[in-house]
Amino acid sequence: MSTPSARRTILAALAGMVLLGAAAYGALRVRFDDDPLSALPADDPEVAEFRAAAAPFGILDTLLLGVERDDLFAKDSLDRLRKFARDAAMVPGVAEVVCFTEIPLVKGGTATTEVADLVPRPIPEDPERLEAVRREVLTNDLVVGNLVARDGTAALIPVRLDPAKRPARETSREVSDMARRVLEGSRVYVDGAPGAALAVGTAQASAAPLLALLILAALL
Repeated sequence: MSTPSARRTILAALAGMVLLGAAAYGALRVRFDDDPLSALPADDPEVAEFRAAAAPFGILDTLLLGVERDDLFAKDSLDRLRKFARDAAMVPGVAEVVCFTEIPLVKGGTATTEVADLVPRPIPEDPERLEAVRREVLTNDLVVGNLVARDGTAALIPVRLDPAKRPARETSREVSDMARRVLEGSRVYVDGAPGAALAVGTAQASAAPLLALLILAALL
């Protein structure tokens, strides 16, 4: 027959288990605001002005992908960049993808204007033609310094998202994963406001189990 002291011990243990379960459940449900501007005062006039100015241009909805590769203008690299640009444009929630491989080349004459591809279709295999493509790109003032580094070893691919069609974090994750897969052999960097939000979300998912363990340790 259990004594009053033993019953109190059992009840205390059961209560502790209930509290532990509630705490762990709460820890796993913790959510953080992944808006890069959320740390700033919401009623600050300058913050409101920045949001209003950025909205028409989609600045806060643009995922920036940096692609670094020593042989950026090799056929394999150009093929991969073109495939990624086309595949990423088909991802739900993507409004626009800008890559130098898809930029038109406009040449104006005295009487006519010629529009061609900055990077030919199909991409040539001949090394001399590839070198000619590299020179054409690196002498284009609209591209170099904006979409391609001046030394020809890196490219910037802005991906404008449409949060009204799909949550930006989901689209950012799919596009980022696709970039790392399709652009294999390149160093891929994810930035921009959606990239920062994705990093916060990933850190949150990683931290939740650790937080639950810390609560468990504290209760024990």
